[in-house]
Amino acid sequence: MSTLLMGISWLMMQGASTPPAQEPTAKVEVGSSVEEGKRMLVARVTRGGKNIEGAVVLFQAERLLGWLPLGRETTLDDGTAAVPFPQGLPGGVRGELRIRAKVEAPADLASLSGEAVIAGAARLSQDREEFPRALWAPHAPVTLILTIFLFLGGVWGTYVYVFYQLWRVSKGVPS
Repeated sequence: MSTLLMGISWLMMQGASTPPAQEPTAKVEVGSSVEEGKRMLVARVTRGGKNIEGAVVLFQAERLLGWLPLGRETTLDDGTAAVPFPQGLPGGVRGELRIRAKVEAPADLASLSGEAVIAGAARLSQDREEFPRALWAPHAPVTLILTIFLFLGGVWGTYVYVFYQLWRVSKGVPS
C-alpha cells in the first residue's frame, strides 16, 4: 500500500515539475471589405499577434444542410485572404450570412477556424405564397381529383353490381 502511495506521489511530482508548453495563440478573424469596387470576404490569420503568410483558407457559408464552399485562397504577407462576396445567395429574413473561414494548411493550423455573421445577402420574403394546385403541390388539381373519384366510383359500382347479381342468383330471383 505504501508503495502505491509513493508511486502516485512520484507521478504527481513529475507532472508538477514539467509545466505544459504554452504556444502562441492562433486565430482567424472574418469580415468583409470593398476592394476595387467589389465586395469581398476577408480572413486574417494570426499567431501570437503575427500575420501568417501562405496559409490556405477555405471560405464557407452556412446553409440549411451544412456548409457551402465559397472559395479557397492563400494568405498574403499581411495574413489576409479574400474571396468575392456571394451575389444572390439568400441570407434569411434579415439578409445575413454566417461565414466561416477555415485554415486547411499548414498542418499545425489545420483545426483553426473563425466565424462571423455578415449582412448584405439577398433577403427572403416573409410573405407566404400559396401553393398552386399542381401535381407537386400539397393541393392536387380539381380535374385530377374528379378523374380519380370517377375511376374509383366505376370500380366500386362494378363490385356492387356483381354482388347484387350474386345475391339475386342465390335467392333464385328471376331476372
